[in-house]
Amino acid sequence: YKKSRLQGYDDQLHEWIGKEPDLTLEEIRARCAEELEVKIGINALWQRLNKLGLSFKKNAARKRAKPS
Repeated sequence: YKKSRLQGYDDQLHEWIGKEPDLTLEEIRARCAEELEVKIGINALWQRLNKLGLSFKKNAARKRAKPS
């Protein structure tokens, strides 16, 4: 078992997703690298968010259909 690199940043993750619930995994990953100086893979990030019960936008390319 390996500890998550984001283990000490749970409050920060909650804050980011609370303010911007439509963040993608890639956007959260970029913030981790930039603001927390933590490099983490997409799968490891997803595992941490899932463990915390946080919801996030899965895919930036997938858009909702607009009403006609």
